[in-house]
Amino acid sequence: MNYKHFYYCLLLMQLGCNSATTKDPILADFSKTMQLKMENSSIKSSDIGEIVDMLVIDSLLISDEIFSKKIFKLYNKRTGKLLSNFIDKGRGPNEMLFPRILNYYNSDYFTLFDEDKRELIYFSLNEIRNKNYQFYCKKNVELTADESFATKSYLLSDSMLLCTGFFANGQYALYNLNSKNTNFFLDYPYDENHKGESNRIKGTAFQGEISIKPDRKKFANATRRIFEICEIQQTDIKRIFRKIYFFPEYKVIHNSAAFLSTQPYGFHSITSTDTYVYLIYSGRSMKEYGNEYYAGNNLLVYDWDGNPVVNFILDRYLKSFALDVKQMKIYGYCTNPISGEPEIVTYQLPQN
Repeated sequence: MNYKHFYYCLLLMQLGCNSATTKDPILADFSKTMQLKMENSSIKSSDIGEIVDMLVIDSLLISDEIFSKKIFKLYNKRTGKLLSNFIDKGRGPNEMLFPRILNYYNSDYFTLFDEDKRELIYFSLNEIRNKNYQFYCKKNVELTADESFATKSYLLSDSMLLCTGFFANGQYALYNLNSKNTNFFLDYPYDENHKGESNRIKGTAFQGEISIKPDRKKFANATRRIFEICEIQQTDIKRIFRKIYFFPEYKVIHNSAAFLSTQPYGFHSITSTDTYVYLIYSGRSMKEYGNEYYAGNNLLVYDWDGNPVVNFILDRYLKSFALDVKQMKIYGYCTNPISGEPEIVTYQLPQN
């Protein structure tokens, strides 16, 4: 047995032991567990930077990166070939500064919110396939008042955005791109230690990641160790499920929430299908794991009623992932535990 094979056997034994004996109430919610073994994606480590998010559309894998001079990379997911590296980082025309969550909208468009310029950016897949990497179009999002600062926006229809951020009047906002009207909905969660704080502070403490159900009638929000599902009814948002496993532990510094380094990280990197919501769960702290603290080896699956379905235990700790819905295959961004190099691996999900 070579050392790599021995390492993987040892890792799988450890993962199985950890899952069986865990006292984490989030993992304990899942009575069904299944171990998945990764496969190489053929994407070279030398082509991969510090990925923020990924999106799979047809034969393409699109990633956005935080430290590279150019933000987006386009791969052929079948061959692993890097097809293009596009959009310069900056504040000029056809430039962006902060990469954010990628959102698939329809057969031709995906969008991304530019927090710095307060713009919703549209990209056309047809244009990208024709090697035109310019912004297809962009629209202003005028939520810029001190207590109404949007950080993420998700396109629900041609005219309506779902926004999260630091809002004085609610946790979520529906913003009309045509009329510029905004409506706010639902209160931030809080515990007794932080009950009297402003929504600005609560907003910094409860920023999460959202996935829109493909029919655009529901969305799931994963905020550290709080998971909730909301229903979108025309111009209204109703919360239909919330599970608060733990409230975040933080101190207020400069009118913002500063999380304790000893606090375990929770959910991150979320996507969904018509039937299920998929999330990576970490459960690791910055104090113990440093910059790798948010990576997780538990791919948790809930249904759209909030019921735990299965905990897929992975043999890599993923920092971000995308789902190929047609193939039911996960593309995960992680660090190779032996070489320390970045890599994108795949996991085949069960078909039933």
